[in-house]
Amino acid sequence: MYAMFLCALLLAIPHGTLGQADYLANAETAAAPLLFKLYNMSSGLWDTTGWWQSSNTMTTLGDLAAIDPNAEDSVSAIFANTHVQAPNTHRDFLNDFYDDEGWWALGWINAHDITQEPEYLQTAVDIFEDMTGGWGTPCGGIWWDKAHTQVVAIANELFFSVAASLANRKPDERDYYLDWAQRSRDWFEKSGLVNAQGVVNDDLALATCKNPGDTVWSYNQGVILGAYVELAKADANEAHLTAASSIATATIANLTDANQILHDVCEPNCDVTAAQFKGVFMRNLRILHNAAPRAEFATFINKNADSIWANNRITSGSDTLLGHVWSGPFIPPANATTQSSALDALVAAASIAQ
Repeated sequence: MYAMFLCALLLAIPHGTLGQADYLANAETAAAPLLFKLYNMSSGLWDTTGWWQSSNTMTTLGDLAAIDPNAEDSVSAIFANTHVQAPNTHRDFLNDFYDDEGWWALGWINAHDITQEPEYLQTAVDIFEDMTGGWGTPCGGIWWDKAHTQVVAIANELFFSVAASLANRKPDERDYYLDWAQRSRDWFEKSGLVNAQGVVNDDLALATCKNPGDTVWSYNQGVILGAYVELAKADANEAHLTAASSIATATIANLTDANQILHDVCEPNCDVTAAQFKGVFMRNLRILHNAAPRAEFATFINKNADSIWANNRITSGSDTLLGHVWSGPFIPPANATTQSSALDALVAAASIAQ
């Protein structure tokens, strides 16, 4: 199986001439270290990255398996092992941070979609129930953490996305989850988190419940897109797709360089947390594009995937490693975070080209 992934490297076509098969071959090559080198069977997590980043890595690989039969068996085995082993780190995938819990809930929803294993969906249900305990800050919405120290965009976007996703997958409890999704949507749209440029700032000032204009991170622009897409399915309202497209367009206008390559403000020195962010945007932009296609979205996805492959990779032994500055040049270290984040862009390009 590993040799099959590695041979995809030989199939890569030069920058600018890629088709769907070539994007998929590149994605297979990039996935190989995550599947066969960095995954820790004992912990059920990925070495060189953190707890919530491991849930994103699992989701990225799940998205690859959804379009690539070559990856199905390996990824399904990872789902099964992670479901058993990872709770030894945090029981039932719960900890002190509601955003961490939201990432794992979305990861298990993704795993359920691919495998149809009911226990994965039940895990997401159980995580969401714990997240509801964070609702009701002085500013509305949910807290970032169980110590009640901050109100941040990402925790609320994840809560919205999980609720809407469960509304589409739990028909007997659809109204319950739809109510939570709509309440979350209403809060988000009234919160002031979306600034004058149409992009999402990181948090609210707890003392004033106002947007203080803190950092615009790419992942805050991403999760909300997937949330809106799921809500559009749940309540059959395409206005949500318009709202998502507005944020996506603003992100492309405000978080990119002259070549439309996505950047976060920490580059070229992003840590293991921030290096995950851009992949989250690409994953959710793919979801939005599949629901409400726009040529500008497809072009943007392909440009970023092409730049990663042309400018942001090195070969180390048998592995192809990807860094966190997608415009290049490759800047070490490469780790499971940088690899899975860049893989999100490659999978997105392969998916929309099908």
